[in-house]
Amino acid sequence: MKRSYKPEIFKGIITVTTAVVFMLFYVVMKLRIDYMLKEISQLNQFKIQLNNRQVNLLVEMQELSSEQRIKSIAMEELGLVRRALPAEVIEIDTEFIREIKEELESNYE
Repeated sequence: MKRSYKPEIFKGIITVTTAVVFMLFYVVMKLRIDYMLKEISQLNQFKIQLNNRQVNLLVEMQELSSEQRIKSIAMEELGLVRRALPAEVIEIDTEFIREIKEELESNYE
């Protein structure tokens, strides 16, 4: 009797096909992982740029809202002058206010 090689050829084809499928799966997964790592790197760079932009905007806001800048704009552009002392000082006697309050309360009771 002659021995048939068909089952062995069939096993070999299945083995080679399985190996090729696993290799293709590995290559696809490797490419996908590399793409995702590249995307993560780009997103981290973008995040760093946004953080730098935020810090720059905070610095700019502090510069624009500084007291010295506001004073210079008020004096130069608006023509305001800074007084050292108030024009008038009003003193209020708290004891006198209490007396008036008590008098009003007694009148309206």
